[in-house]
Amino acid sequence: MQSKQSKMEAKILKQHKNPLLHREEILISIESESSPSFEEVKKHMGKNEDLVIIKRVKGNFGAKSFNAEVFVYDSKEAKDKVEVIPKKIRKKMEEEAKKKLEETKQEETAV
Repeated sequence: MQSKQSKMEAKILKQHKNPLLHREEILISIESESSPSFEEVKKHMGKNEDLVIIKRVKGNFGAKSFNAEVFVYDSKEAKDKVEVIPKKIRKKMEEEAKKKLEETKQEETAV
């Protein structure tokens, strides 16, 4: 079985600094054999992955070129102010936080 290691070439089509939202808005053209995942595009950006948001990766049927809309925030605070976390993911994050809290309480009582 072959790994999904595809060679990706990216070219910046449009780059715009948005000072109001404290972010950089970038439109990238990607040449790749297969549709790149959001994680692959984040890694290819070369910026702090916590501050990078991939809005969409769009391709035309049969073409090996894709357009990605990427937002790179100046800080974590700016990102948290603007970006909305979907309810499903937020609920999952809250459950994980509760589990960690319960584990730490159990460890403290065991010690």
